[in-house]
Amino acid sequence: MQQAQQAPADAKQTLPIGMRIANAMHKTGVAGLPRNYEIFYLALTGTNEQLKSELWESGNSLNQEALDKLHSKHCARADDEALVSKICDALDDKLGETIGMIKKEYGSVSSYGKVLVQATERLGPDTKLQPDMVDKMVGLLLNATKATEKQGQATLKGMQDTSTHLETMKTELEEYKRLAETDALTGLFNRRAFDLKLAELEKNGLQKAALLLGDIDKFKSLNDTYGHQFGDMVLRGVANIATANTREDIFVARVGGEEFAVIGENVSDEGMVLLAERLRIAIAENAFTDGRIKLSPAKVTISFGACHGGSASNGQEMYSGADEALYASKRSGRNKVTSFSDLNTSPDRKNLFLYRS
Repeated sequence: MQQAQQAPADAKQTLPIGMRIANAMHKTGVAGLPRNYEIFYLALTGTNEQLKSELWESGNSLNQEALDKLHSKHCARADDEALVSKICDALDDKLGETIGMIKKEYGSVSSYGKVLVQATERLGPDTKLQPDMVDKMVGLLLNATKATEKQGQATLKGMQDTSTHLETMKTELEEYKRLAETDALTGLFNRRAFDLKLAELEKNGLQKAALLLGDIDKFKSLNDTYGHQFGDMVLRGVANIATANTREDIFVARVGGEEFAVIGENVSDEGMVLLAERLRIAIAENAFTDGRIKLSPAKVTISFGACHGGSASNGQEMYSGADEALYASKRSGRNKVTSFSDLNTSPDRKNLFLYRS
């Protein structure tokens, strides 16, 4: 990877921004992904000076993992916060409109009540009224009733319209939640969704749940040999295989660079190990290709570690157990499945966020 260098302030700066971005990405060997384009756009246009500085300082370490971290730090979060702010502002406006309509309706009903009180006082048992006076009072009550009914209909329509807007905003918030918990590359759940799921399991009880951690073997070597675009294709392929070989009630997430997590509920340790074996075999038997490069079966493999909730007192322990079992699979030759319950002695615990080769 060539070192990222800041473009000089010369005639090249007169090139269209799209060409400048394409040239910079090409010179630094950066894959032409939308999220990478966004990073270079913000840097080259001076929109985000901190991002610009961190991008140039990355130098030879400017790989896809570093770019994804920059995007997560400077782009995705800003987009999320802007969307949330926009929806919250709109929600506040609509609620304000609703409160205003209710107050207006209250004022109308209150005025109508006053008319009825006055009419009642004038139409007491001892009151003697001329026919023309009765006609006037009946007319007054009729007009007040019509006005109140009209106001009520207007309020009802306004509240119905507001309800529609609020439902739209609710849908937008649900879509934001989905996007915030989705891995952009593979379409699986992401680390944030995984952490929330693990916390939910811990709250509701881990005893009937099980966790798999899977890590693609020698993925760094694969990236270095065939390039990051091919590596991204492999990640998407593994995700598709995982989705195709699991039931809808099985939770599948990409939790790190080449690390995946699978959570099953109401499943035994043996059942989860069988699932891991099915995924391992399906991935090993697949011939990954991007149209230019085709790898024969067994060129891409994955190792798994499994831990049942019955072996852990909390979510972190279940994660650690699966992580230790995964490490055991790696240590004993890769392309294997190991259950934490089968480990005689626990190896030294590794950093939970360490990407293994």
